[in-house]
Amino acid sequence: MKRRLSMKAKEIAVALFALALVFGCGTQPPYGTEITINPSDYSLSVGEEVTVFEFFDILVTNDDIPLNGVEIEIRFTFAPPLPQPEGTFNFIYLLDEDLNRQDSPFITETGANGSYRLGVEIITTTSFFGDLEVSTGNAFASSKIDVTRAF
Repeated sequence: MKRRLSMKAKEIAVALFALALVFGCGTQPPYGTEITINPSDYSLSVGEEVTVFEFFDILVTNDDIPLNGVEIEIRFTFAPPLPQPEGTFNFIYLLDEDLNRQDSPFITETGANGSYRLGVEIITTTSFFGDLEVSTGNAFASSKIDVTRAF
């Protein structure tokens, strides 16, 4: 009887281990996943200080099939971590889909159709450029943002 319980316990352990492998991978995408950012490049040229809201559509696919619920990391070189120290000011902020300012980098998930709509708040106090970067697993994409302020 002890031998039977021992064998049954091993079978249960193997089954639990297999389930952990299948479901324990989280929301990491499969190999070959691609990220597309639209627009792929963004330029803005202004003569005065203004605040501009721009939207970037991020799409995560594998073999042209949208991947829903995939964890993505979004970052921009000059976007600040939040909260900012009192008395400091920045010229670009990343906004989630509810238009709340987010840290850079921040982690979120794709929604329906493997997409995420990222808002960017640009305050044109100075000229700057950099890459908006999105990654998940081995997949990576970037979109160049170039802001020119003519004084």
